Amino acid sequence: MRLIATGLSGTIGRKLDQDIRPAQVVLGTDKLSDHFDKSAVPVSLIHLGGIVGEAKVSLDLSYSKQINVDETFRLAREVIEDFKGRFIHISTSHVYGSELLTLPEKSSYNPQTNYATQKMLAEESLLDYFGENHPGLVILRVFSVLGWDMPDFTLGGAVKRILSGSNESIANSGDIRDFMTPTSIAKAISIIAKESTISGVYNLCTGTGITVGEAARSMFRIKKFQERPGQIRLDKSNAPHIVGDNTKITNTGLDLDLKWDPVSDL
Repeated sequence: MRLIATGLSGTIGRKLDQDIRPAQVVLGTDKLSDHFDKSAVPVSLIHLGGIVGEAKVSLDLSYSKQINVDETFRLAREVIEDFKGRFIHISTSHVYGSELLTLPEKSSYNPQTNYATQKMLAEESLLDYFGENHPGLVILRVFSVLGWDMPDFTLGGAVKRILSGSNESIANSGDIRDFMTPTSIAKAISIIAKESTISGVYNLCTGTGITVGEAARSMFRIKKFQERPGQIRLDKSNAPHIVGDNTKITNTGLDLDLKWDPVSDL
């Protein structure tokens, strides 16, 4: 099976295994069949591409929905029906919302942002059409991503700026999240993509929570950085606890390193 992916230039995509090649397709512009022969080896496509982050999505909700929902569904149909391949959709834990207990895959949808809502709509369109047990469909709900090479709008981006001398502070430090690094997430996705018997919906997470403040302090300690008073604010957001149950993915027997280890992400 040929392994290809959209979004290879993104935070997670650029850390996928090197034998996973670009899908080349531009969402909303062309089709996979413009670049690959449908009669050749079946494809397994990892779908990381799209408009990411609340700020970018909210700039144009209609266009971002076209890319994140409609084009995702169209591409999935092409991969599964025309190419007889596998479509591995990378979703997010934010489709759930906040719960005091760990979140299994059967938890109800409760998105709190436009970005999360579009991820939910993409999932719903895929599951309504193909069904959860279709052998060609995998949905991976990635929980919180935290490492050293992160976009500015993320916690990792704030940590990086503070280490570079910014006087800003870390907000919502009391929130509890289930972090993995981009490197560990990419390694897990690569392994799952190469195992053709895996299908269905899975949480991709550690199953263990840590506060935002302690996660930031862990990264500061690695860099031997001394935080200043007030640099980590003692507050919480309106989603104080998002931690996943990873029992289903660990029960597959795949050799996945599901932990948050910022040292290995350096």
